[in-house]
Amino acid sequence: MSKQKIITALRDCLLAVLIIVIASAIRAMFFAGLGRDSAYLTYYPAVVLAALFGGISAGLLATVLSFFLAFFWIQRGFMSYEETLAMAVFLLTCIIISMIVERLRRANAKLQVEVTERRQADAEVKSLSNFPDENPDPVLRLNGQGIILYANHAGQAVLEAWKAAVGQAAPAFLLAKIAKAFETRSRQSIELSVGGRVFSFTIAPILDAGYVNLYGSDITERKQAEEAAQFLASIVDSTDDAIIGKSLDGIILSWNPGAEKLYGYPAQEAIGKPISIIALPGKPDEMQEILGKVSKGEKIEYYETERLTRDGKRIDVSLTVFPVRDRDGRIVAASMIGRDITERRQAENAIRKGQALLNETQMISKIGGWEYDMAAKRVYWTDEVYRIYGVTKEYDPGNPRQDIEFYLAGDQRKMDEAFRRAVEEGIPYDLELQLMNAAGEKLWVHTIGRAENKEGKVARVSGYIMDIPSASRLKTKLPDVIVNYPFFTK
Repeated sequence: MSKQKIITALRDCLLAVLIIVIASAIRAMFFAGLGRDSAYLTYYPAVVLAALFGGISAGLLATVLSFFLAFFWIQRGFMSYEETLAMAVFLLTCIIISMIVERLRRANAKLQVEVTERRQADAEVKSLSNFPDENPDPVLRLNGQGIILYANHAGQAVLEAWKAAVGQAAPAFLLAKIAKAFETRSRQSIELSVGGRVFSFTIAPILDAGYVNLYGSDITERKQAEEAAQFLASIVDSTDDAIIGKSLDGIILSWNPGAEKLYGYPAQEAIGKPISIIALPGKPDEMQEILGKVSKGEKIEYYETERLTRDGKRIDVSLTVFPVRDRDGRIVAASMIGRDITERRQAENAIRKGQALLNETQMISKIGGWEYDMAAKRVYWTDEVYRIYGVTKEYDPGNPRQDIEFYLAGDQRKMDEAFRRAVEEGIPYDLELQLMNAAGEKLWVHTIGRAENKEGKVARVSGYIMDIPSASRLKTKLPDVIVNYPFFTK
């Protein structure tokens, strides 16, 4: 027997004892004058109460206690024939009463359970009946002829958009779908635009009842996301840049047409393979290093390196690699944008070679170029000008007054005046002057300056300076073709 059952039994016994004590007290206080007569007068109702509140065990215990109290207290241990018969009737009656009360108690308890279950069932039915109206999505019911039988609160907004109402026919575009649902005995789907929102409706035929239920779902955000994804996909597909998606362990997940064009691998061949298929032999660690940084959340921008195409050709590329995160913010992949910079690299190499050739030509011919930018108030020299002036690249030629001070005293005035007129009035000059460079060497130079006008104002002054042997002191004229060609370097 469980602890709870023991406690319940003890409680019922104590209740029976308490009721009998109260009945005995009432007998002593109010019915003492009856003597031996009607010994069980107050015990009948006591047994009924004990059985009613404590069950059959309490009722039987109250019966036994009542008998002993009546026999030893009221009848003093002696009973006549009539009293013995009364005692037997009392015991039998109390046993019957206890059993009847017990059955009534059980029937009442069962009734209470049934009433509770019925109330719960009614509440559940009521709740279920409210479910369609509580549904934030539209729910509609139409019969086989397309007449609208029901619409929940959200469905009313749909009917208003359709300019229809309960009891009226549904729009014509629904009737074909409803007919097909009955004909095929299967569900049908349809997407509809309602009041600026997009809904997906499932048409479910209830064949036995002869109607269909329409369950709507607002998919506006999903459609917008799909359109945005499609738009981005079209951008990815249309760009000439190679856009590659790869897992954090370097497996190619996506490969756009730009990647096909740049690296030569078709998408179906590249996807699923390691990204190292485009790495140069002996340099696979470079890609692992990049993925390691990206997996930590770093973004790599404009990383210039070399890659290998499908036909074995080496190409120069500029890469931007950034992490791809899921909805929870976890880094799950990497996206790499690659751009072919082979032609740019070749152009840069050509420029460097040309610059080197120019510097060598200037050094041999002892001709240097310069430019004065009026807007920036800056002077730019080529390497040969630095050599003629005897200064290193650390020297800043930005102050024309300072540069003119290298000329000898008499020639400083000539140079200063010629340069001022070129800047202010756009008047060109062609002079042979003497200067002393930073190394203390006196040099004769032939210097030419030309102004360039823009919108009626001098925008820049450029020219050349040539180291000429002091023995010749010839009025050497530089050809115009040289003067008009920009040999200076900014």
